[in-house]
Amino acid sequence: MRRSRSSELLPLDPEIERTLRQLRRDNRRREELQAIEMVDYDINRQIQGATIALRDYAVPTIMGSAIRMPTIPANNFELKPVPMQMVQSNQFGGYPNESPDEHIAGFLQYCNTVKMNNVTDDVIRLQLFPFSLRDKARAWFNSLSQESITTWADLSSKFLRRFFPPAKTARLRNEITKFTKFSGESLYEAWERFKEAIKKCPHHELLDNLLIEVFYLSLDETLRSLVYVAAEGALMDKNYDEASALIEDMASSTHNWQNERSK
Repeated sequence: MRRSRSSELLPLDPEIERTLRQLRRDNRRREELQAIEMVDYDINRQIQGATIALRDYAVPTIMGSAIRMPTIPANNFELKPVPMQMVQSNQFGGYPNESPDEHIAGFLQYCNTVKMNNVTDDVIRLQLFPFSLRDKARAWFNSLSQESITTWADLSSKFLRRFFPPAKTARLRNEITKFTKFSGESLYEAWERFKEAIKKCPHHELLDNLLIEVFYLSLDETLRSLVYVAAEGALMDKNYDEASALIEDMASSTHNWQNERSK
């Protein structure tokens, strides 16, 4: 039988005992060197620690900002107090009753009023956004890794993922699809409440025709008949803009008429 390469015999060592003794001495020498290195390392650590006062161990480490600012070509770039005060007057705290997407929209409106030569919108937004946060939202921002954010797109995305999680989106989308008109509620009041539900979840991804259908079916028989007549029986043949404009006009007209009667 042909012997495989891996099973070839090693050459015979005529002084195998001497070779084994040498290998043992080499192993002992290697272990002694490793032990000496560990002792030196421990001594160095103790020496370094001895030069540090005990109170210094209790001093917290100051972390840098989570934002790594882009290079700014403008000389002497400095944000003025006014835009900072505008941002701080509308801070987001991270509470359930607050809307993170509305906060972003309002923040961008403020930022659009700030223009500087050779300074990009990204720089202005990155500089100002931390001042728009308080309480839980500020704590979240401070917990981000140092220099982990380099663009406004990255910061806004992280912010919305944290404060507009999928569970909240599902709950708000459910409020739209299961919308119900309250007893005694006028067309105007129901329509305003429905629009507010949509506004709270702008990324609902529901089809326009479904939105109109949900609202129409939520109405009581009397209001549904009024809308049906106003649309000449073809509400579902209209596109979203046409149908919502029709309902908007009806709601505003009845609201104004009721206000006139109450005077």
